[in-house]
Amino acid sequence: MFKEEEIEILPYRKGGSYRLENGVFVAAPEAGNGTIHLPTQEEHGIYKIRAGDVDFDIELESSKGSVYPELVEVAKDVLYQIVEMDSAARSVPTNFDYDEHLAYIRISRSEVELHYFATIANTEWGAYFVRDAHGKFQFELLG
Repeated sequence: MFKEEEIEILPYRKGGSYRLENGVFVAAPEAGNGTIHLPTQEEHGIYKIRAGDVDFDIELESSKGSVYPELVEVAKDVLYQIVEMDSAARSVPTNFDYDEHLAYIRISRSEVELHYFATIANTEWGAYFVRDAHGKFQFELLG
């Protein structure tokens, strides 16, 4: 299902005031009517998973317009293990039932984050994983 050629590179964007023009955010000289503040966005690759009820993105660390090749392999491994990883993240006891949904997976050289949002409360959080010696992703913490 994962096709490397469909990864879109989103370039670095300096934080500041922007306005939307023809569907594109354009830097505004100053904050004012019709502008919004956007945070700094580091360059990254994005791959969209859309299949039936499954709807989330994979964000991959990148540099100079290319995703690090080793992270493409990590993304494939994550997708292969996604059911187990999602189950581990959701099995952590909480005091609330948030009716959570997976929004995106962020993959860097050091860790994998499954990022969730809630539908019944205004909250979001990440579940962090690291690889063990056998290549399996092990749940580390919620954050």
